[in-house]
Amino acid sequence: MITSLLPPRINDAATPALATIARQVRRPAAQAHVIVLLAAFLAAAGTPAAYATEYHWIGAGTGGITATDPADPTTQWNNPANWQEGKVPTPADKAILPLANAGYVNAQTAVLCGLRVDGPSAEGAYHIADGADVSTPTNYGVNVGLYAQGRVIQTGGSLTVGGWLRVGVSAGASGEYRLEGGTLNELTDEYIGYLGTGVFTQTGGTHIVSGKLQVGNYVNTGPGALNISGGDLEVSTLLVDYTGNLRITDPAAYIEVHSLNFGGKFSAVPGSTVHIPGTIFKISCIDESGLAGLENVAIVFDGTWSGLGGTVEVAGKDLGPILYGFKDNFAIGSLVIGGAVPRSIWLQDAVDNGNRTSAEALYVHNITVAPGSSLDLAGLKVYYDGALVNQGMITGGTPQFVPEPGTLCMLLVGLGTGFLTRILTYTKNTEL
Repeated sequence: MITSLLPPRINDAATPALATIARQVRRPAAQAHVIVLLAAFLAAAGTPAAYATEYHWIGAGTGGITATDPADPTTQWNNPANWQEGKVPTPADKAILPLANAGYVNAQTAVLCGLRVDGPSAEGAYHIADGADVSTPTNYGVNVGLYAQGRVIQTGGSLTVGGWLRVGVSAGASGEYRLEGGTLNELTDEYIGYLGTGVFTQTGGTHIVSGKLQVGNYVNTGPGALNISGGDLEVSTLLVDYTGNLRITDPAAYIEVHSLNFGGKFSAVPGSTVHIPGTIFKISCIDESGLAGLENVAIVFDGTWSGLGGTVEVAGKDLGPILYGFKDNFAIGSLVIGGAVPRSIWLQDAVDNGNRTSAEALYVHNITVAPGSSLDLAGLKVYYDGALVNQGMITGGTPQFVPEPGTLCMLLVGLGTGFLTRILTYTKNTEL
């Protein structure tokens, strides 16, 4: 996992791709691929910027060939007979895989000036396994489902993309990327559901996006879905846009995002965690029920840069210190500030998340402020009904505890039956 932001001398490097590869040296999960990735990138960097020649696949997945076994010659990338041009694409060429039937194109190590997986069938697939290290140089990307349907299955090896990676590109098109193992390294931006329908499912492996990972797009465009149940996802900026959906289906998945913005939908199983070593947690949508997964997730501001500040968007309607405030109201499971190194976080109400007539509030079940860390409420209301562990400093207000109904009864029993009945009746009616 990324344990720190890059120092300025690497962030300011002339080639961001090299900075990303350099960062991976610190990551044990990716070290096995670093030398291969670096060599492939340097080789591709010397490729002329002229128009690439298009090479068209005619092996498995086209015609009536449905083979998937890598030992089958019809599935092998380096077999000239599988290419319409009669030879294998070079680093100056763009590979087009028009998969019309079931069958695999089994990748082998290659540098390409672009890759397109596209065809009328969703059954064919470009398969990347152990021993295959594929890359495209700067400004050359990968399109999965550009005009029709496309599918990539990665069980090992590596794919390093110097340009965009887009899954489900044009309106009416659809794309699918399944990451089960290996390393997917996007050196710029990645789009899941660009204008078409895109689905990215990660069950293992390492997925790194150095720029923006956008899931979904604007209203009236194709939807995008990012499903993660395992492996390691590390993103600089994650935008779940209006037609996007992020699903965490297993708490074993490790997710690290420097800047996170929810504009679409989010679901998560209990125990899920999102680490934010960067600066921003933002909610820009108005659909409370669409972000119901927030209540099952811990948002952890950690990292290794001492004193690095950040912001948390306050999005809930201020219903006061009542349990109903946690229902369909952008409530968060846990907010953790700091870890081994202190962090400074402050709340903000920069977005109107539902035609509010007054300042919004944060409903969060548990709050932890680690030693040396600080949380500035900035005068906004914060309500919690679980644990408050403050080993650092909380300023700009005081979080208010919301007791369970049973606890409330015990506190009020001495005030008389009539008063208690009125309180419970008010609470019940409010929750309807």
